[in-house]
Amino acid sequence: MLKYIAGRIIQAIPLLFIISVILFAIMNSIGDPLAIQLSQGRPPTGEERLRMRRRMGLDQPIYLQYIYWMIGNDWTYIDADGDGDTDENIRGPRKGVLRADLGRSLITKQFAQVRIMERLPNTLILMIPMYILAITMALVLGAISALRQYSALDNLLTTAAFVFYSMPIFFISLGMIFIFAIGLRNWGLPHTPIAGMFEPGEPKTLTNLIRHLILPASSLAIIYAAAYMRYVRSSILEAMNADYVRTAYAKGLAKRRIFAIHILKNAALPLVTIVGLDLPFVLGGAVITESIFAWPGMGLLFIESLTRSDYPVLMGILMLIAVAVVVLQLLTDLVYSLLDPRVALMGQTG
Repeated sequence: MLKYIAGRIIQAIPLLFIISVILFAIMNSIGDPLAIQLSQGRPPTGEERLRMRRRMGLDQPIYLQYIYWMIGNDWTYIDADGDGDTDENIRGPRKGVLRADLGRSLITKQFAQVRIMERLPNTLILMIPMYILAITMALVLGAISALRQYSALDNLLTTAAFVFYSMPIFFISLGMIFIFAIGLRNWGLPHTPIAGMFEPGEPKTLTNLIRHLILPASSLAIIYAAAYMRYVRSSILEAMNADYVRTAYAKGLAKRRIFAIHILKNAALPLVTIVGLDLPFVLGGAVITESIFAWPGMGLLFIESLTRSDYPVLMGILMLIAVAVVVLQLLTDLVYSLLDPRVALMGQTG
């Protein structure tokens, strides 16, 4: 087991290096961060522009900028107040990504990792309940659909899954707002809020948070559950026709025991793989959903940083997702081997 984990980590190092190079090149080709800094106030002179480029390190070749980003450098950061002098509170060498320094936001002058960690908990608050709801719905509805194959209920659930999965998230989100926020309010019934995490001016209580969580979490859960339900249904049908299930029935085992131990456990394997692929992107937030509901998470931060060319924050978010992909794929393999002992990990077979 330890040999397998160590091998996967070693394999991940060159992969993350290649990803970082590609992302850095893309970030440096989609816009000019200096333009954002010079968009306010009087137009700068050529000398002021060159001086600011030096302070931001943009006068260096792109490969040197990448090296500085990775291992740090000793040039100072940008002029925060526009007085021509580097501010004391942002003067000093940068340690580099390898020493957990992602650089400073070009907009707020905060460390990029600080901005990311401010928003990451909000995204997890949204995504964890959403995933629990989506997986629960997928398992229940997928099992019902499989156990009643080709019935009217199966056809209804299958059609609904295709319809909801094919709908864009903004359509579902706006529909939820129209029904459960605007519609219920117009009818004089209790309704859900549509923006933010808490009601302005009200205490930040758990009840207040849950009310704001209902619409964005439900909108996302509907789409994920529709996709996962199809995998659950297919896997259960395949497991029900397997030889080991027929043997269990021949031994006289109870149907509930056969379903829980032999069918559902093995049918969960494809779902584990799919969820393992999707989970890393939870850290990046649901960009469209967070924008529609003004949820202050990673998705909204990504949009804000992209529109304002805040490259240190963008690179931090994208690299966080890349690392999460590697780590969660390793965890997926481990969970897969626990659910199915026939799958042997490297290092366990020798």
